[in-house]
Amino acid sequence: MDMKTIAGIEVRPGERRYGEIPVTTMAAGHRIHIPVHVIRGVEEGPVVGVVAVQHGHEFSVINIQKQLLEQLDPSQLRGAVVCVPIINAVAFEWASRGGWSDGLWGPHGDIGRLWPGNPQGWLAEKIAHVFSTQVLPDIDVLFDFHGDAPHTRFTDHYIGYGAVDGELGERTANIGRIFGMEIVLRRPLGGTNTLSGYAMSQGKPAFGVELGDFWGLDVERAPDGSGKRKPLTEVGVRGITNVLKHLDMVEGEPELPAYQVEVGGFASVAPAHGGLMIPEVTRKDIGRIFPRDHVLGRIISPYTFEELDILQAPYEENLLVAVRDAEPFTHMQPGGGDLGFSVVDWSSATWTIGNPSNV
Repeated sequence: MDMKTIAGIEVRPGERRYGEIPVTTMAAGHRIHIPVHVIRGVEEGPVVGVVAVQHGHEFSVINIQKQLLEQLDPSQLRGAVVCVPIINAVAFEWASRGGWSDGLWGPHGDIGRLWPGNPQGWLAEKIAHVFSTQVLPDIDVLFDFHGDAPHTRFTDHYIGYGAVDGELGERTANIGRIFGMEIVLRRPLGGTNTLSGYAMSQGKPAFGVELGDFWGLDVERAPDGSGKRKPLTEVGVRGITNVLKHLDMVEGEPELPAYQVEVGGFASVAPAHGGLMIPEVTRKDIGRIFPRDHVLGRIISPYTFEELDILQAPYEENLLVAVRDAEPFTHMQPGGGDLGFSVVDWSSATWTIGNPSNV
């Protein structure tokens, strides 16, 4: 085995390399690129891709790649690991969901809805196109990390994948469980405008990993609802390592949780009126089950302080998977574009590891 190009980077067996894939040059002269780390093992094997920061304010998950790169030993690796810490550098510059230039001049800057991109399109579309054509083709299994957003105090916790039939569907479902998060969200496969949706359309198991600190499922908690904190970096690094073990890229057995549940019926809970949102659940409540109409948050007017809206759980039983919990309140716009909370229909739950009813 000699020099090989993986995800646009030339790398030899047993070597780690960093490179930058050019996208375009801005009017002021600075260049936009996609940063790529490649660790190539001494033996051939699959290529696992780990990417982050499609949304520039979700930068907490970069630490997962930093620690993963520090821990992986290429002499003990089969195949390769590709890490892209920041896909959308322009959005990251402003710690915002989208890029400022597309927001000012283009239709919008949310790269997360523009895959596989367009070489003649706006900046976010150009970035997506370069990744789709120069990085993604060499990746066999893709993990798209989204994380805790400190600027908006928004966090969620689950691994999600699109359900498909056949061998690809079976492989994807199996890898999603092996990753080892307690909450696995199985959704109908939607369109290809998301990165994971597009990757699946190309025959690659692909996952959206939503990570914040986690205090456990209800079944893991004390009677008063308290749980033990599981830091997002630890969860993410262990998850990728589990997959590498499962794919026989590194030695060892995956470290799986005592309980894991697969769920569907995802719903976003957003306000009909904008204003200031006062949360009544926090990130420590992610993983807990709440009854129908449980109050998740309230919207008040910033002018009169009257209550304008109540955000309530929609299902008979609701597994909380995402919250926006800034205190004493956070700025909210009306409608689904400004997410307050996310829940999953608990009636869809299937225990894949452990089953409290059998204990």
